[in-house]
Amino acid sequence: MAAESRIIEVEDIGTIELKKNDKARRLSIRIVPFKGVQVTIPRRGSFAEAERFIGEKKTWIIKSIEKIRKHESKFRIIDEHTQVQTRNHTLKIIFE
Repeated sequence: MAAESRIIEVEDIGTIELKKNDKARRLSIRIVPFKGVQVTIPRRGSFAEAERFIGEKKTWIIKSIEKIRKHESKFRIIDEHTQVQTRNHTLKIIFE
């Protein structure tokens, strides 16, 4: 059976991937560098339950995202000031 998943947008956090997992025993939140926030839901759990859980943990998620972004910045070889010159264009990199 294919795992069910959804992508939601949460104010002040952004995109969160919700994914059901047959082996999961409890709701869990992971913040993965360069991938974002992922919530694992036990097979019998619901997406509504996961959204309530996210609401309860919102402060923790926001603080953790800030830490992860600092970590990610150490590995970037380009930043928002980097410009890439082509034959006909100048490209500006924009991070969201």
